[in-house]
Amino acid sequence: MIDSKFSDKSFVVNLNVEKCMWILLILLTIFSRFYDLGSRVISHDESLHTYYSWELSRGEGFEHTPLMHGPFQFHALAFVYFLFGDTDFTSRVPSAIFGVLAVGILWWYRDLLGRAGAFIAGCLMCISPIMLYYTRYVRNESFVVVFVLIMALSFWKYLKYKQDKWLYLFVAAIAFNHTSKEVAFLYDAIWMIFVGLLFVNDNMKSDWRNPLLKRIFIFFIVMAIILGLIATLILQVDVLDLLNVDGDGGRLDYFLVIPALMAVIFGLFSGILVCVARWNVIKDYASFDLLLVMITLILPQLTAFPVKYLLNSNPIDYSVVGIWKSVPVLIFLLLVSMWLGLSWNKRRWVLCALIFYSIYVVFFTTIFTNGNGLATGFMGSLGYWIEQQSVERGGQPWYYYILVMIPMYEYLPFLGLIIGFVLYVTAIRNDRKYESKLWYRDSSLVYFNFLFFWCFASILIYMLAGEKMPWLTVHLSLPMIIISGWAFGILLQRIDWNKLFGVNFTVLLLVLLLAGISMTQTIISILNVLSIQSTSVNLYASRDWLEVMSSVVLLVVMIVLLYKFVSKVGWLDISRLINIMIVGVFGVLTIRTAIGSSYIRYDEQTEFINYASGAPGIRVVMEQVEEISRRTTDGLSIRIGYDDDVSWPFTWYLRHYDNQVFVGGEPTRDLLQDSDLVIAGNNNWPEIESILRTNYSSFEYIRMWWPMQDYFGLNSERIMNNLLDPQRLSALWNIWYMRDYTQYGSINGVDYSLSRWPVVDKMRFYVSRKLTSKMWDISSMSTLDMVDSSTDPFEDVHIIREAD
Repeated sequence: MIDSKFSDKSFVVNLNVEKCMWILLILLTIFSRFYDLGSRVISHDESLHTYYSWELSRGEGFEHTPLMHGPFQFHALAFVYFLFGDTDFTSRVPSAIFGVLAVGILWWYRDLLGRAGAFIAGCLMCISPIMLYYTRYVRNESFVVVFVLIMALSFWKYLKYKQDKWLYLFVAAIAFNHTSKEVAFLYDAIWMIFVGLLFVNDNMKSDWRNPLLKRIFIFFIVMAIILGLIATLILQVDVLDLLNVDGDGGRLDYFLVIPALMAVIFGLFSGILVCVARWNVIKDYASFDLLLVMITLILPQLTAFPVKYLLNSNPIDYSVVGIWKSVPVLIFLLLVSMWLGLSWNKRRWVLCALIFYSIYVVFFTTIFTNGNGLATGFMGSLGYWIEQQSVERGGQPWYYYILVMIPMYEYLPFLGLIIGFVLYVTAIRNDRKYESKLWYRDSSLVYFNFLFFWCFASILIYMLAGEKMPWLTVHLSLPMIIISGWAFGILLQRIDWNKLFGVNFTVLLLVLLLAGISMTQTIISILNVLSIQSTSVNLYASRDWLEVMSSVVLLVVMIVLLYKFVSKVGWLDISRLINIMIVGVFGVLTIRTAIGSSYIRYDEQTEFINYASGAPGIRVVMEQVEEISRRTTDGLSIRIGYDDDVSWPFTWYLRHYDNQVFVGGEPTRDLLQDSDLVIAGNNNWPEIESILRTNYSSFEYIRMWWPMQDYFGLNSERIMNNLLDPQRLSALWNIWYMRDYTQYGSINGVDYSLSRWPVVDKMRFYVSRKLTSKMWDISSMSTLDMVDSSTDPFEDVHIIREAD
């Protein structure tokens, strides 16, 4: 007999079409995140995360350092290694899992974006080239996306319902975000500025007992905003150079500190004023609750700011002197936070603090085994990030995201952002009846104020930030995806589908599709004709003109047929259907881009998403090392030396080799003595080869490479030349559409074939001749000729060199 509890209706899953679609989407996301996950070579940055996580999984501990961002990833990786072992595949499992969670969380956005909007946002998250690539990569971005989605959801739910559960979930998400990566500070800033503006607006709309105090409050707020903007401007402009003043960084800090400090003072005055004048009123504002909780929890982590700019000290100086300067500031900020929180609401603030610090302390101390982690967390995280902004790692131009990464990969969410912004502005300008068609049960104009503020603030902040990297595009793409889901959902909702299905809908779709194809083919054919040089008017030019004419004829026929449908259905619904089809075409292109970057060209530098990535030669070397070791030692005991140039990722790949020798940047004969194999980067070749002499054969490989960097130094003249020159425009199209650099390289006189890629670091793999004499197939390799590049794009793999 079946137990009654198992026949209870509460255990029955009521599936409908919507739930089935979400299940299929989740299954597709799981497949996309885990398929062929271990094939790509572990890159330099990935190997740092994997190696120290591996040490933690072996019980060797872990000490947090801001260099490698937050500790959450290391704990997650160590746990996976503990369960499933340490491989390239398992190294990416945590990121892949969180990539699936990011799509699943959008199920709870249905009341905010609409059912169609939330599902479309999930689809966009699934197929996004940037999201797909970095949820299959050992970085922190995958974790941040999940925690930020939870932040955004709980943030708005609390503003809407003011239920404690959403406040506590919001606090937990902030804590986990801080254990993931320092970009958490940027999210904190965006959230606090927005909720601060909400709080100001709440006070502006309400009546004050004393109107004079209200005017003073407004004055303080305006001054704080103006001075804050001035401080931000100073960060981006070399003031000393502008004023023709000779000076150093210290004097520049002086120009920065004054307006920043004054902005803080005016902000404090406004806060004190409103608290004294309206304490009993503002305690009922949800915006005040969120603002105060965020300030009190984040304030101690801002210790690096006063230490650096007021005490003129280094916040990441952990010496006795440095600690004596930093700790008093930290204690003071902690006490201020406690006083503010307890004054607000003792029970709720204590619970918020317990949630936040229990998560924070556990991870930063590596489960209470690394007390120094509190110092590196509270002071080092922000302190190191501040230092990196002046370094400007990568040296990318300010337009890196808007002219390179977004057009190459995230063009669909950007299209959705434009459409969404038009809908948003229209809603503001039109009446309530129209506005009600855009918002859903839990959403409102204020919610979309937040989404667009988040999106545009992110674009501005990351454009101004010193460090610009492809993985940071994730943080621009995330709000665009949410907005796009809502916008595309509105487009679907506004179509009168009954009217369209009243005609021959299949024929209508076919006509629209053929019209789009013929229009596209017409444009491409015209570009091909224009790209032919005037001296080359021949049979090929005639053929191109025939293509133009045939495409135009087909387009005219489709327009005539389309006119007949317009007369029956009306232009409005036809135009809306065309918009949906355009979005669909961009969706197909996005899927193609995602597949190419994550499953086909993941180890090729033709993708801009690959930055400082490991070349296939790394895996080739390791396969040879393992084969030689197993054939000569019956295990992984061969003696192999490697230098500092190749230490990452080879520290990871050689972790199981008992006789590995790290020779650093100053190799000596003693260190290399008796080494059967040596791997060295190009910076150390002269020293290495002076020691090895002719006793070793060498094989040269590309170790690490970067995208081509012709986008540096763009100006209006260069942009117009590329757009107005048909040949250059065609070459850029080939790069965008096919990642084919042949025509572009021919125009600029640069060989962009993979074996001669211009932006690379190389390495050499040295094999002892004593060893090769024992292994006939390796010995015979020294007689191989260079393989022609037309038959093998990685011809450098086969170059045999003799050590001098």
